Amino acid sequence: MRHAGPALALAAAVLGACASTQQTASDPAPADAREPGDMVGIGGVFFRSSDTAATQRWYTEHLGMPPGGPGFALIFWTDPETDEYYSTTWSPFPRDSDYFGLDQQYMLNYIVNDLDAALARLRAAGARIDDDKGIETYPNGRFAWFWDPEGNKAELWEPDRAFFRENLGR
Repeated sequence: MRHAGPALALAAAVLGACASTQQTASDPAPADAREPGDMVGIGGVFFRSSDTAATQRWYTEHLGMPPGGPGFALIFWTDPETDEYYSTTWSPFPRDSDYFGLDQQYMLNYIVNDLDAALARLRAAGARIDDDKGIETYPNGRFAWFWDPEGNKAELWEPDRAFFRENLGR
């Protein structure tokens, strides 16, 4: 979920699965005791498609994908641990898009509770961070990119809580 236009389609992706945890008797801390920089959900699922409009229509027709706009769908959800409101963006990308590696068929966007802390943790672990792109700020939050150990580029998103309250009433 970004600003209006093409960036919104790049937003925060797919079938709104929230990364929820369940506490068991052996857990040392409450399930909502997240550390700064922890992932709290999936913000986006982006994948390559030969015909993005036809792909979106197919998913809408056969799986009831909610229409969000040309080239994307938004699925809204509430984090059961914090009661915060989030969205996941589902978006097919043109095959030749350079938004993520041309050798990648998909890219995930991870919602994090503290982008700076997440980047620091990834750097400390030796992950490659897209410092050329840096941190980008939009009305709906801050974004940064990294590559996992398998070479997959991924996106991090720290949502702007005020944006959700002002625009979605949550």
